[in-house]
Amino acid sequence: MSHDELDDLLERMVPGSGHRSLIDADAPPFPAGLGLQPLGVLARGSTGWVFRANDPLLDRVVAVKISRPDQGAEAREALLAEARATASLAHPAVLPVHRVAAAGKLLCVIFALGPETTLAHRLADWRRAPESVGPVSERLSILHQVAQAIAAAHRQGLIHGDLKPANVALDDDAHPYVLDWSGLLQRGGRFSGTPEFAAPEQLQGEAPTEASDVFALAAVAWELLSLRPLRPARARETVAAYLARHADPRTLQPVALEPLGVDPTLVACLQAAIDPDPSARPGADQLVETIASARTGRAEATRRAEAAAAELQIARRQLVAFHERERRLEEAKRVIMVQRSTIPPHAPPRAREALWRTEARVHGLIEAQAGAWTEALEHAVTAANLCPDDDDAHALIAELWWERLRMAEARGYVGERRLAEARVRRHDRGRYTDLMDTEASVSVSGSGTVEVIQVEREGHHLVERPLSTHPLPAERLPLAPGSWVLRVCAPNRAPLRIPIALDRLEHLQIDPTPLEVVPAGWCLVPAGPFRMGGDEHAQQPIERCTPWLGPLLMQRTPVTSADYLAFLDAQPPDLACELAPATTLIHGPVVPLWTRGASGWRLPSGWHPDWPITGIGLVAVEAYAAWLSRQLGRRVRLPTEEEWEKGARGADGRIFPWGDAFDPAWCHMASSLTCAPRPLPVGSFEADRSPHGLADVAGGVREWTSSVLTVDRYVVRGGGWASEASACRLASRSGVPADARLPDLGFRLVSDL
Repeated sequence: MSHDELDDLLERMVPGSGHRSLIDADAPPFPAGLGLQPLGVLARGSTGWVFRANDPLLDRVVAVKISRPDQGAEAREALLAEARATASLAHPAVLPVHRVAAAGKLLCVIFALGPETTLAHRLADWRRAPESVGPVSERLSILHQVAQAIAAAHRQGLIHGDLKPANVALDDDAHPYVLDWSGLLQRGGRFSGTPEFAAPEQLQGEAPTEASDVFALAAVAWELLSLRPLRPARARETVAAYLARHADPRTLQPVALEPLGVDPTLVACLQAAIDPDPSARPGADQLVETIASARTGRAEATRRAEAAAAELQIARRQLVAFHERERRLEEAKRVIMVQRSTIPPHAPPRAREALWRTEARVHGLIEAQAGAWTEALEHAVTAANLCPDDDDAHALIAELWWERLRMAEARGYVGERRLAEARVRRHDRGRYTDLMDTEASVSVSGSGTVEVIQVEREGHHLVERPLSTHPLPAERLPLAPGSWVLRVCAPNRAPLRIPIALDRLEHLQIDPTPLEVVPAGWCLVPAGPFRMGGDEHAQQPIERCTPWLGPLLMQRTPVTSADYLAFLDAQPPDLACELAPATTLIHGPVVPLWTRGASGWRLPSGWHPDWPITGIGLVAVEAYAAWLSRQLGRRVRLPTEEEWEKGARGADGRIFPWGDAFDPAWCHMASSLTCAPRPLPVGSFEADRSPHGLADVAGGVREWTSSVLTVDRYVVRGGGWASEASACRLASRSGVPADARLPDLGFRLVSDL
């Protein structure tokens, strides 16, 4: 064993023994650029140093773990894995990760700063002053919360690998936080963990497992309940001698716990947890249940009821806090929308400081809201465990999961919606089950037939499945809440597709207006409501709303270069020159892109006639719309952003035309081609089709609308061939000046019926 390995092992066995005097001297410089002010070194671990730092933006002190420079990529990967594991847990007994940042070749993880006192400190205090030791029930409470965190990690496939009292921080209320999740990267072949708490197989060099975590948890429990370690070290014993003496699991002689007032069922479970055979040990979930039973099993019914009532009181307070933070979160999001709309893109950073503060507040509120819900659920579940027949506890659990269901439905999270619905049904006492089982309905007037088509998720795409056909008029057809398409067929009329989205208890009245013929190159967007905005990951999204729009015709594709060429040939030469595609150089003149020959306007070499027209400003768009209105004998115009979004998203508020998942192969954007981004003919991506039949709404070109974003900017919708994925989300919005001539900005027109 090398000097460094021995030093590291000593540090794990007895924190502070591994040349702690050299830690500060050996620590790397605190990285600049994190926006944090270092306050000193807290500790050194196997993957890096931990600093204490001040976050001046949020006015809080945080912990910053920095990868060890001497271990290069291996340390960075280990630290990143630890951060991901910790962040994925989202458990009250696990300190949250605020963010991860790179500083040169170092990786920095910013955590919430945990309490300075650990369970190891508390055990040392209790040994020095046994009279200060609290009752077994208080220590079981600490153990229960630690076990819950380990069980939650195991349910996500994560392993701690080095559970010990020094890795359990305690706040002033004795609430524990499990620290140092770096053990999940440890591999077999050499000893890992801390000898006093490592399972026998770990002492023999095997990698940590869930079973070894359970062993460590039992070892912590034994020391917490008896104040004596499961494997005590001898005076002046070397590390090698210690490992050799305990390599044989038969040397374990744990202190008897029953005389100390520990429930016999829990003692038996802990005895099984230190079995030499890993397969014979119980799971962490079983330990959690047994510890919870030990905390309450021998208490009188009155005490259990009082404890449950106290837990429910806390849970209800947290539910109130959850709703309050939801209200403040919506207010902050509205403030962000206003701030973003008033800050021009060229504004200096100082003009965005207020926006950044509001965004940081939003992130804090999101974390606080999730924490309030989690804590409310934890206390409500504890109340239900204390009194399994308490209807109030189960009703509150059902209410909490109903809130989760409501949020999942609003955000389109299908998996989370199904989980929440199952939990509501498990705990509901009749308040919500009837609501979930109540169907919506739709009535369709007119003559002919209506085919009912259900829209369902299949893989990453939404697919349509025909269910039934009914004669018209149809009154109150019962339909489940969700996304549907009604296909109306009337005599001497073109078939009409009507996408609809239904909420629980909703009744929708449809009065179809089918046309004899839908003009070639146009799509009919029927009248009705649709879900607009509400995509928190979109660019500058609006709040969720449900406008009623239509009917109207929308061009199937953006206007092509060939279409615009015909328009220019019909204009007086001088006017056509002003309306021709061009580009504007920065601080320079307008540079024409097309030329006019003796026989008319010509496309440049390599410019395909089916490319969408780009490089024209709003004046040219309106001139083209006026010319096309005269050609068609009916008025055409630019859509409003509401009309554009309805045509692109249909009625159900989907994120992309094909569903909620994204792949660059499904629309024309910056990463779609193996070569450099460039234009393509309209309609080149089959998946990029809206429920109304519009092509190229997620990609292709961004599109003008007639809606105003700010005083000097018009709303632009859709993604373009040079756009990133976030711009392809159908709720994304941006703004450009009326005279903008951009290579990825085109348009399509609408016509009122």
